[in-house]
Amino acid sequence: MKKNKHHYRTKILFLLFCCFYAFITQSCHNKNTSNTTSAINFILYQDSCSLNSAESNGIWSYRACEMKDSNANNYFSRTDKNSPYGVSYKSRFNKNVLNKNIKIVIEAKVRMSDKSNKASFGISINFKDSMLHWLGIDIAKHISDNNKWILISDTLQLPRSIVDSTNTITIFLWNVDGKGTVDADDIHIKFIQNKMPTFLPEINPTENIAIKGEQLFKNNFYSLFYDKNSGTISLCNSNGDKLINSFIYHLQYKMNQRDTSIRKFSNAHFAYTSQKNNSFYFEIKSEATTVVLAIQAKMNHEIVFTTETTYNKDIAIVRESVIANYVKEIKEVYKKNRQLDTSNFQEEYWLANEGFRIGEESNSLIAYHLPQISSLQLSTQKKQVFFNLDYNFDHLRMVFPLMIDSAIKNVKIDVSCNSYSKGEIATRGFSLFIGSKPIAIARFMKNPFGYLSTFIFTEHADFSDIKTQRAITYGAEYITKYEDAIGGFAKYKIPLTKSVFYCNPQKINNHTFNAKFNTEICTIKSNPDFYTLLKELNANGSDICLHTPEEYTTNEQTLKEALAFLKLHFSSVTWIDHGYDNSLKNNREDIVCDAFNTSSKYYVQSLFKNNQVKYFWNCYNEESALLGKYYFDNAIREPYYGYGDFAPLPDYCTHFVNHENVITWQASSLLQPKDAGTWSYYFNKNRFQDFINNYQVYIGHCYPARVDSSTGFYDRNEKNKFVINPNFNKLLRTLSEYKKSGNINVTTIRDFLNYNTSIENIDYKIIDTKNIHLTNKNKFVIRGLTLITNANKVIVNGNTVNQKKDGNNIIFWFDLKAESDATIAFGK
Repeated sequence: MKKNKHHYRTKILFLLFCCFYAFITQSCHNKNTSNTTSAINFILYQDSCSLNSAESNGIWSYRACEMKDSNANNYFSRTDKNSPYGVSYKSRFNKNVLNKNIKIVIEAKVRMSDKSNKASFGISINFKDSMLHWLGIDIAKHISDNNKWILISDTLQLPRSIVDSTNTITIFLWNVDGKGTVDADDIHIKFIQNKMPTFLPEINPTENIAIKGEQLFKNNFYSLFYDKNSGTISLCNSNGDKLINSFIYHLQYKMNQRDTSIRKFSNAHFAYTSQKNNSFYFEIKSEATTVVLAIQAKMNHEIVFTTETTYNKDIAIVRESVIANYVKEIKEVYKKNRQLDTSNFQEEYWLANEGFRIGEESNSLIAYHLPQISSLQLSTQKKQVFFNLDYNFDHLRMVFPLMIDSAIKNVKIDVSCNSYSKGEIATRGFSLFIGSKPIAIARFMKNPFGYLSTFIFTEHADFSDIKTQRAITYGAEYITKYEDAIGGFAKYKIPLTKSVFYCNPQKINNHTFNAKFNTEICTIKSNPDFYTLLKELNANGSDICLHTPEEYTTNEQTLKEALAFLKLHFSSVTWIDHGYDNSLKNNREDIVCDAFNTSSKYYVQSLFKNNQVKYFWNCYNEESALLGKYYFDNAIREPYYGYGDFAPLPDYCTHFVNHENVITWQASSLLQPKDAGTWSYYFNKNRFQDFINNYQVYIGHCYPARVDSSTGFYDRNEKNKFVINPNFNKLLRTLSEYKKSGNINVTTIRDFLNYNTSIENIDYKIIDTKNIHLTNKNKFVIRGLTLITNANKVIVNGNTVNQKKDGNNIIFWFDLKAESDATIAFGK
């Protein structure tokens, strides 16, 4: 919700492309300016219209006026109450801008008879007769005087996903409320490449194309070579044609979390140390690390890479990667949202732990499902694959240190880098499959039972009353049972991740937040009715967790009691921080405060572990406030997927904290409308369909029961009773319908992460051109395990399973028993 939520942001300094324009006036015709580059901008295409005739029909369309007070003593376009639409530009996207992120700069001479009038240049993107997106440039904000010609200029950005050859763009003058006349003349449009930031270091590929050296291994699918002079390891097909030219070990690190100096090491010179059977061992050393790279060559088309890093000093890792410089062309990219790119490849991808395919047939090389490394990145420009063994952007995290001076606030320390002690050893690995292109690749979906996308409410417990709790849960304050619900989460069977306070020793009153309330905040121990409501929600699938035990910093005994109670009564595995900042009263037991700080008396990491709490809210992206520019059209999820896959945006993160793995998740945005009437706007049919079509995940940070006077979640009815807001109630009903249709998995953090982390423990093997083999290494069954493929036919263990079509893809699901196997067979 554009104006009312924090945007999901990443920590990066973006390059701003400041544009200096030299506009060329011409009469209603196109001028192509392709491949024009400078240090400042990249103009892909431009067009202009000077309205020097009475009318025009074509790309530029208008009926013009001619008056002595025109801008240039010629014609101009006039709009008023009776003729609200003026000059327009309508065209398919020019070939020079296709599949690029672009900025559109509109410059025009404009005159308004009443500067308080609402007027705009409207921009619509259409596919055939269906409008995909609508945007507007507000003209009035540029106008300082009535009845004067003023040069205005404004810019908007369009994501590459809609800059498509099948789509039409229309730009038109619109007198919105018709209070007076709005005139326009000399209109210029420029399409400028909107260059995305890079998340890849500058590593020059090694150019040893002619060098192979000694052949160490060869089977029917691939051969492994090593050149002792250059130390280069290369991978070829069975005929000796290179697939991977060389491997590079790359390291960026700091001496500790607070160090501002980043040290770098890159080297492609590996020392060949030993061989055991068909395993070959290589070593590379830096000042900070000693890495043993083991390459296990198998007799089939799989080759296994394992790295063992010994840290020679105490360090914090920014990035540790094995980089492969590949030779053949990229053919398929298995994106983080589980969709497939086969053309119009992006310059840069962050792929989570998904994968790619390069080459064809005997030259094919496939990587897919790499849960034993931090992430995978791809540079299609430089033909480089980054197998990130550890990368700080995969697990962004910050802390608020305790400050002695209570007046000091909002001091944050970035602790995203994983820290390793001298002598500590980390082992990671990945497999490649070479020389046997399967009919299709089956990719794991993010949701079970065939769902396409994900919607999760995560409620923070602050300042609520039992009446507002019942209003949003059951539909009205006077409903007290789940089965009697007339609306709300209970009526539409919408589960939520609901954080709660365990106790209220300070007797905090809602009056401190809203003077109209004179009740204690809802907690488990102080309000039996609230506890009953929580038990009903939990029994119907909601995830009940702590929002810390109490309003302010708690003591260890209370934390132990609260964690044990939530574990016993709610099987709670989730935690949402509350009240974090730098003072002593700010909940020091928060993970963003001192929970993981071993030098603090508030260190409680072991308490979480002992009580099976494993999924922690991570406030990093909401607090960092650095990615606001990549929103689009008030889409449900921000940043908007359509700008590409360049940014590391994991659904959840695994951190290495005090030598243990810790899992965190981040909210997509703050879900808090100021106007309850905006629910139907921000969550309309088109935005939901776009969200579903692109398999998006939305996690909303919200306060539905908080005692706000201006909340959009509930109202007072004619009898002065709290009831759910009808528009929010309609949203819950809509989500219920989408869930029933199998499109949106409306779920909880607990269930979403339980499912996705279980997939990490599935072994994935490509057997041959028609078969893939899965092994469930978990000690429990995975219900509704869902995969997607572009094959025409799918059989699992010889049987037809649940499946549905989505475009050219088959989505299929089945139960995979504990410690058991499944063979997936494809057919054309």
